[in-house]
Amino acid sequence: MKVPVLYILLTAVVIAFTSVKPGDELKIDWKRITDKDYVVTYVKVVYDSSSQYAIDTKVKIYNTNDGARVFSKSSVKMLKELILNQANFTDEFEEAACKPAYFPNAIVITRHGETEGIINIGCNEKLWNFEPKNNSAEALMLNEKGLKLKEEIFKSIR
Repeated sequence: MKVPVLYILLTAVVIAFTSVKPGDELKIDWKRITDKDYVVTYVKVVYDSSSQYAIDTKVKIYNTNDGARVFSKSSVKMLKELILNQANFTDEFEEAACKPAYFPNAIVITRHGETEGIINIGCNEKLWNFEPKNNSAEALMLNEKGLKLKEEIFKSIR
């Protein structure tokens, strides 16, 4: 029973995710990601040579075999705590962490089959690029506190 439901959810995310273009207006209110009608999925992105972000139209695919993970309700709650608390981020950009500067992972938020938000994750999972912006910021760098919470969240979805 769980496998078919997970497969359907992942298929819906694939369809919704591949339909997003950089010009599309994503409209999530980040405070509402714990609402029951949102599905939050962690994905690995496969790029072609000219892509930079997961929402780039040049992205070929993202890996749905072992690379996609649907967040549990408790994981989404921790994610909300992470992304809405400015104390989890730093103003100091770590350039050394961003070599190469691309975003191999993303968190995709869908609602009723439509993509409403994307967090592109790069720079050794430290830099989070929000689409749409979160707390008036598009890109935020996790600090030590944020990295610890991120690890706790990711352990629960792996």
